[in-house]
Parts: sequence; structure tokens; C-alpha cells
Amino acid sequence: MRSTMTTTPRSIGILLLLLTVSLPSAAQLHTIKPDTTSLGKARQRVLQAYVSGVGEQLAVFTGRLEREYPGNYLEPPYFKTGGMMPGTVWYDGLEYPGLLLRYDKVRDHVVILSPDSSRKIVLLSERVNQFYLQDHLFVRLVHDSTPGCPATGFYALLCDGDAQLIMGVNHARFNENVGSRNTTSHAVSYTLVDARKFYVWRNGRYHQLRSPRDLAKIFIDREKELKAYIQSHHIRFSSDNYEEQFTACIDYLNTLTR
Repeated sequence: MRSTMTTTPRSIGILLLLLTVSLPSAAQLHTIKPDTTSLGKARQRVLQAYVSGVGEQLAVFTGRLEREYPGNYLEPPYFKTGGMMPGTVWYDGLEYPGLLLRYDKVRDHVVILSPDSSRKIVLLSERVNQFYLQDHLFVRLVHDSTPGCPATGFYALLCDGDAQLIMGVNHARFNENVGSRNTTSHAVSYTLVDARKFYVWRNGRYHQLRSPRDLAKIFIDREKELKAYIQSHHIRFSSDNYEEQFTACIDYLNTLTR
């Protein structure tokens, strides 16, 4: 039998204080470090019990149902995996730990599983501040007048320091396979085309990072140190490994300014 939790205005107020987080600015993204202390772990248990107990009454579970993709898709449009995975969502500034969720790269929205596992719910993107999934923290960035600011959407925060590195995977799309139409069943097959975009926040603006040459231009004042790091770590840039390679380089460069 599913447990229930009795809530009062006072208890809800206390839990809101526990759940509330500082929101990132539009210009620069800010990570929320996981609290691994004993107090932090106890706090997580309280929050998970609250989410589990109140369940369907919470605002995060009131979105629309996920619309299935028509046709035959050879790859799922979701980040890392097609299944629901454990994660945390910050919705309207409140933290919801222990949810099962996935991120749709094509539609650029987050899908969570209802408490009774009967529904897949699409969250309103403008109310999602950030979410943690598959060892990646995604933060919603809203386009503004900041020079070079990317389009509105969710971006993975890969490096956080004097320079920030963010990655957008929300440019993925489906291409119809030529000759895949079945004239009898009208079935069509599609192939997912991934399109990652990297941006560096530095010196008050965003710079798009398309290649190692861009990396050298963005950090022209650290050219000597960057070149030495790449050589000493035997980095051979490959577009398939840009996430790991750009992250390693910028993490290192950030240590030079601490």
C-alpha cells in the first residue's frame, strides 16, 4: 500500500525553504553542487519522502502527456538512453530529487514518470530551471542581449569557473530514410542526426566553439599554456570526443586563474 503524507501550511512552508534554490542568471550559468555531507544526505531523504508522499499533488506532475513519435525511429531521440533514468529536476525554483526522467533532444523538453508509473509527463520548459541526468547538469538558458548568447534552450554545463563551457544537444533532428516508405502500410523509418554545439562564456560574452582553432582564439592569452597541456596529455582532437577534450582543456585553464 502506498504511504501518504499529511501536509499543513506550516510543514509545506518549511519544505519549500528546503527545496528552494538560487536561480541562474540569463547571461551566465551557475551550477548547484551536490551536498555530500551527512546533513545533505539527510536533507535528500526528507525531500524524497516529501515528493513520494505528496505525489500527484505536486505542480511538477501536472504537465501534459508525452506525445509519441509516429513512424519507425531507428534511434531514440533522448539523451544517452531511451529509458527513464533517476535524476533531479528544479521546477519553479524547487528541487525534486529521485524522479525518473529523460530529456528529448529533438523537442528540447524534459519528460518525467508519474508516481504511479502510468503516465509520461512533459514538463513546461519555461518552468524548468535545471535538471541533473546521466552525470550531466542541464540548465535552461534564455536568450538575451549578451553578446554571442545562444538560442533559448537547455544546455549541459561542462565546465564552471572563470570560463564556462556549455553544450547544447537540442539541435538534433530526424531525417527520413530515402526509399523507406512502405506503400502498403505507409510506414516510414527515420534516422537521428545529432548536432552538438559548444559555447564558452568568457570575458562577459559567449563564444561558439566549433574546433580546436576556436579554442586557441578564445584563450589567445593562454596560448602557451594551452599548447603545452595539449602536448603533454597527447590530445588528438576528434569531433566524436570534443565534449571530453574541450572539457579537459578548459578545466585546466580555469585552474590557472584560481
